[in-house]
Amino acid sequence: MLKKLFQALLFSTTLGVELVAIAPPTPASPLFDTASSSAAQLISQIFRPPNRGAPPRTVGGASRGGCLRASSQLTALTPVASLGLTTASHPTFFWYIPRTNSPTAEILIQDDHDTDIYQATIPLPETSGIVSFTLPETAPPLEAGKTYQWYISLVCVANDRLQDVFTSAGVQRVEAEVTLTEQLQQAGENDRPQIFAEAGIWHEAIASLAAQLRSNPTDPQLLSQWQALLTSVGLAQVIDQPLVEVTPE
Repeated sequence: MLKKLFQALLFSTTLGVELVAIAPPTPASPLFDTASSSAAQLISQIFRPPNRGAPPRTVGGASRGGCLRASSQLTALTPVASLGLTTASHPTFFWYIPRTNSPTAEILIQDDHDTDIYQATIPLPETSGIVSFTLPETAPPLEAGKTYQWYISLVCVANDRLQDVFTSAGVQRVEAEVTLTEQLQQAGENDRPQIFAEAGIWHEAIASLAAQLRSNPTDPQLLSQWQALLTSVGLAQVIDQPLVEVTPE
């Protein structure tokens, strides 16, 4: 149902998608040594986008009216120039939500045959921020080797879904390579974001770093790593946004 609404919106309004260019890596320097280079340059050296072709189209949009109270766009936090990979059967998804009059959002996950895998309603905070959602264990697992599309829709007018504001992105589950598994077994929690980033596993890289940042929200090193990670994949416009907790209904 949501997919059809998104398709209808695409035909009923002209949507612009702004792609942010990713700067090429600079010469190697010590990790997080902000005295010798910016954090954004350092993290971009270690995040290695997978060589899996162009990602499924990410749609950022506003409807005929919309319910956003700011000029910022609803944004899926996923690499602009590469497909978001995960090794998890039930990964965590992140997106930025501007201030909105909508009390709820809907999340929908579909497989490559447009079959609905999961759908849920999520209450929204009153402030703007970065929201995350973990696919619950009660939902069907993502299968390794398959690509899925996940959608976020702000319900602006309950009886007129063409007024929705929405975005979508692709995700593919992959099997963790032996080297990655061994590194994770030997590493501490603080090292996990870097290990996932080096392996090109986006969803676990951002989720593990976000978990550390929630526990230590004022840690300057974590803040630098977080800002750098987002900048390295074309998401510099949301680096200063806070992490916001929500609970699915």
